[in-house]
Amino acid sequence: MFSGMILVFVICLLIGYGCGLFQTGVIIGKLAGTDLKHEGSGNTGTTNAMRVLGVKSGVIVFLGDFLKCFIPCMIIHYGLRGIFGPFTVPMTICCGLGVILGHMFPFFLKFKGGKGVACACAFGLALDWKMTVICLVIFALIAVGTKYVSLGSVIALSSMVVIEAIFMAVGISVFPSGMRALCFVLMAVIAGLIVFAHRTNIARLARGEENKFHAHH
Repeated sequence: MFSGMILVFVICLLIGYGCGLFQTGVIIGKLAGTDLKHEGSGNTGTTNAMRVLGVKSGVIVFLGDFLKCFIPCMIIHYGLRGIFGPFTVPMTICCGLGVILGHMFPFFLKFKGGKGVACACAFGLALDWKMTVICLVIFALIAVGTKYVSLGSVIALSSMVVIEAIFMAVGISVFPSGMRALCFVLMAVIAGLIVFAHRTNIARLARGEENKFHAHH
C-alpha cells in the first residue's frame, strides 16, 4: 500500500512537470516577435511579459500559466477523490509542485523558465480557496503599497505555510489527518521554491536596487 501510494505521488509529480513545460510567456513572446528570455529581466513569466509586451499580453501569460496548473490540480483533487479519498490532497500538492518545477526548470530551455507565481496561485486555489484568498490580500496590500511585485509574491506565497499551520491549529485545514506532516513538508518545498526563484529580487531589494513595477500599455 505504502509503495503503491509513493508511486502515485511520483506519477502526479511527473504529470505536473509535463504540464509545467507549457511556457505561455515563450509562446506569446514569439507571437509578438519578441523573445522574453532576452528582454527585460529575461524571465518568461507574467511580470516581465507585462513590462515588455504590455498589460494585455501579461494577463494572457498569467492565465496560461495559471490554467496549466489549476486544471490538473482540480482534476486530481476533485475528480479522483472517489478513488483515492483523502490521498488526493497530497497528490494535488505533488502535482502542483511538479507544475512549478516544470515552469521554473523546463529542460528544453536549459532549465531557465519563470518564477512560478501564477502556478502557485493556481495550486493554492485548487487546494484551499480560503488560504488563497488570504494570500491574495497579503499580495495586494504589499504590491500596491510598495510597487514591488516580487516582494508581494515572496511574502504572500511564503505565507501559505504559516496560514495552513494556523488552519491546522484551529481545525479548518484541508490536510487530512495522518498525512498532515507530509502535506506540510510538500507545501513548504513549494514556498521554498518560490523564494529561491526570487533570490536575485530579494538581493536587489536588500540593496535598494529592485525596480518598481510599471507596465507598458
